[in-house]
Amino acid sequence: MMGSAGFDYVNDRAWQQVAGRTIYAAVIGGTVSKMTGGKFANGAVTAAMAHALNAEYTGAKTAASQE
Repeated sequence: MMGSAGFDYVNDRAWQQVAGRTIYAAVIGGTVSKMTGGKFANGAVTAAMAHALNAEYTGAKTAASQE
């Protein structure tokens, strides 16, 4: 079923890797924000959300379409 394909991806996905990539994006985003005069927290949250919603979603969508 098409609906279960996305859930299989979520279940098979290594959550430690997802969390690691998201944390990495947050640290980079926060650092760049601070270096350019902004708040670390704002940059970190923005980068983490952008990564989680774009990169990880794209990976899930790609995995679902390959089934």
